[in-house]
Amino acid sequence: MSAHRRRLVPGGESGQNDGLHEHSDSNHVDAIRLITLDLDDTLWPCQPVIQAAKEALHAWLRERAPRLTDAHDIASMRLHRQGIMKREPEIAHDLGRVRHHALVELLERFDYDRALADQALALFIEHRCRVEPYADVLPALRVLSTRYRLVSLTNGNSNIEVTPLNGLFKHSLSAADVGAAKPDPAMFAQALALTDCQPNECLHLGDDPWMDVDAARRAGLHAAWINRTDRDWPQALQRPTLTIKTLDALVDWLEGIEHGL
Repeated sequence: MSAHRRRLVPGGESGQNDGLHEHSDSNHVDAIRLITLDLDDTLWPCQPVIQAAKEALHAWLRERAPRLTDAHDIASMRLHRQGIMKREPEIAHDLGRVRHHALVELLERFDYDRALADQALALFIEHRCRVEPYADVLPALRVLSTRYRLVSLTNGNSNIEVTPLNGLFKHSLSAADVGAAKPDPAMFAQALALTDCQPNECLHLGDDPWMDVDAARRAGLHAAWINRTDRDWPQALQRPTLTIKTLDALVDWLEGIEHGL
């Protein structure tokens, strides 16, 4: 966090070059009581963790179900899961269930005990949760958790309770928990219900313009975009209330809102 308070200046940027961009509707932000946060690529980099978990799972299967892994590499197993999601869209939001279903199908196809799927999924989830938050995340969340109700929202299947961020959230919701994945409004609605907050009292932060920012706005929430990699904002979408590169910029912005700066 900065040693002094940032004053937001006309034109949509703060007085420092920190990647914080405030847009016109930020002047109409009500008192925030709840902050909902996406996880993957918002609080930690996702792809390295997912890849490591897939490799650990495939290596485990290679020892216990070699006929399966002789026929399927990581890429073809992914295609198989995608086929299940298309074939059974009613479970597509629950990535853990899809993965388990896919493992059962493949194990039985190659004459292995379907019970191996339970062990395989547990191994995958264990590795899936070996995340390393971005350097700015833990200090910022420690500050925010003393001032706001924090709820994590994810379409994935990571378990926040076994990550370095354990204990910082009032609630943690996944698509599997609520029966629908973002951009469906169900996760936002559940977060509001659990915290007894109104939509205009909530700010959602996420990295995906469509599934986080646009979805949150459609649910009546304020929305902030975290853009760590200098991506372009989609021209088809209205700009978010706030664009930041790090969570310490969010802390400063909220302090400015609270103090009328």
